[in-house]
Amino acid sequence: MGEAGLDIMNARRTFMGIFHMIETCRPASLPMAEPMSRAGVRVWSRNTAAAVLLAAGCAPAVRSAPELPPQPPGFPQVGIASWYGPGFHGRTTASGETFDQDALTAAHPSLPFETRVRVINLENRREVVLRINDRGPYHDGRIIDVSRAAARVLGLIGSGTARVRVFVIGAS
Repeated sequence: MGEAGLDIMNARRTFMGIFHMIETCRPASLPMAEPMSRAGVRVWSRNTAAAVLLAAGCAPAVRSAPELPPQPPGFPQVGIASWYGPGFHGRTTASGETFDQDALTAAHPSLPFETRVRVINLENRREVVLRINDRGPYHDGRIIDVSRAAARVLGLIGSGTARVRVFVIGAS
């Protein structure tokens, strides 16, 4: 077989591979043009093939932020958070551990101990991940009490309270 015959066979092999990729990932509604060479063989340049693949939606997927696990009933919660610290530092929490106001922990009325939650301050968009290790808050209208360290991260030391959204991340 001559050199021209090998070129045609290589072009055909290249086209068939590209055509297969396009057929397997393009929407069925996307029309398909098939360029032909003078010899009657379908020919695609690498740039044309890349453009067709891109137009067909076969570009590499962009990774998005990891999704949150399924939320328990009633979550995410939106409500008022408050913070506690100085008067409770060193005392025993409901979980039995010693309260450390400088740790990223929180008190919640119903979530299991050791549950990790993401708390977002809806007033300034600051957020923090906390571990539930206590029960509370014991004040009507509040959904979570955070440690002093968490309050500092969330920006609610001065105000004492803030409107927050609480997501369950999982167990620690």
